[in-house]
Amino acid sequence: MMLVLGLILGGGLVWLVTMDGSDDASETVGDTAPIDTPTVTTTSTTTDLEVTFPAECLDLADNTQQILDLIDEAVAAAADLDAGALSDVVSELETAQGDLEAQSQACEDAANASN
Repeated sequence: MMLVLGLILGGGLVWLVTMDGSDDASETVGDTAPIDTPTVTTTSTTTDLEVTFPAECLDLADNTQQILDLIDEAVAAAADLDAGALSDVVSELETAQGDLEAQSQACEDAANASN
């Protein structure tokens, strides 16, 4: 889910950066001649695109979000100078790290198997 969101946000950012708001194909600088902007034309023979993610990779994305939530808790505990809460969060992060490494390998294996 996070991967899909990242792709959508990244595509939107690229679109915003490349769009300058003008419909003009050339720019003028002072009284000089217009500067032509290069154009790229591509054609596609396919109309449908199907992307499949292995379930292991989606689980990895979900658990990565849980780790980010734990990091937020750790930051809050550190800001509050709450050593007990910080110790608990660090223990949870250590456990989650091992789980994350195993899930990462499972995702990689599943992705390689599907290719």
